[in-house]
Amino acid sequence: MAGLDAIIYRKQPSRLDRILAQPHRYIAQTLYRLQPTVALPNPDRLGNSSIASSNELKVVCISDTHNNQFQDIPDSDILVHAGDITENGTIEELQKSIDWLDSLPHKYKVVIAGNHDRCLDPNHKSPSNGAVNWKGLLYLQDSSIVLNIPGKSRAVKIYGNPSSPKHGTSTFQYPRSEDFWKNKVPEDVDILVTHAPPRYHLDSNAGCASLIQEIWRVRPKLHIFGHIHSGRGTEVLAYDQFQRRYERLSEKEHVVVNIILMLWYLAIKFLYSICRIDPKNGETILVNATMIGHDFNIHLPAAPRPINCCIVIFRLNKYFPLEIPKWYAKALAMYTKGIDRVVPIVQGRMGQYKLAMLDREFSSTFLAWNQYGVKLDRAQVVLEDKEYAPMAK
Repeated sequence: MAGLDAIIYRKQPSRLDRILAQPHRYIAQTLYRLQPTVALPNPDRLGNSSIASSNELKVVCISDTHNNQFQDIPDSDILVHAGDITENGTIEELQKSIDWLDSLPHKYKVVIAGNHDRCLDPNHKSPSNGAVNWKGLLYLQDSSIVLNIPGKSRAVKIYGNPSSPKHGTSTFQYPRSEDFWKNKVPEDVDILVTHAPPRYHLDSNAGCASLIQEIWRVRPKLHIFGHIHSGRGTEVLAYDQFQRRYERLSEKEHVVVNIILMLWYLAIKFLYSICRIDPKNGETILVNATMIGHDFNIHLPAAPRPINCCIVIFRLNKYFPLEIPKWYAKALAMYTKGIDRVVPIVQGRMGQYKLAMLDREFSSTFLAWNQYGVKLDRAQVVLEDKEYAPMAK
């Protein structure tokens, strides 16, 4: 295990080393940490209860266990393992870890592979590859699953993919320069599970640039990953201009301009925080759930546990407010007079809503409604109201 030890417990660069190596990156990280924190639901308020309310989901996140079998992992609605189940990738190691995971009390256990799990890679030919008995585990490999959890207000969609940027001779890898993740993740996913982290977020500067772009497109509620042991912890990615400028400054793009803009948007965020204003840009909880290595690098209060697993609670309808402002409803009603037909849309990741197909194109100015979690493209969310046409059966 000497090679794995070298990766997990490698000496971290000092602050001076980071400043000298990448001053722009150090400034970006420093400003990023100054932003007001987003208060996540605290799992401690549930006590020993494993189940959250009907509008919340409690998820235990683990990753990179490398044959280790941890005890006393708390119960929850869902357990997610983000890969590197084994150390050497043999079928024997994998089956032992599956037996351990299956013994845990969680009803739903979602698992993906990692770059160490060679026996699960169909492109890796080995005499040790054989049939795997997944027992009660749900294994995802570039696939998704919809869970109808009893007592929840709606179903939850989870997508999992084990791929990570190429490094060495491990498995499930793609060239770092490749736009691997483009349009790969379903748009309606709630929980995204990957082995690799996104670029510039809990990644020790080793994350994937293609993945962060895909996250901006899909905007899942929760993204669980691992792979980079030194980056483990939690963070909330807010889809705003401050976030954009942070990522551009990290890329060393227009350094002075982006430093100034980060300071400007940081001041705005503090103003919003003081005035208790929610800009409703949407956000994703990021969890680097590696179980062994350095101490947690916690950026936000997501209640890590001494056993090094992370518990996250998120609201199922967080991005779709239950009450839409009256001015928005009136403007919407005026703009949707040309309704051709109304079709039902089942509960999606933004909650229950109807979709009205219009007989004309939408002007670009109306795309501003996405601040309420609405995606517009020749379609418009319509409030349930008696004056609207009845829903098609």
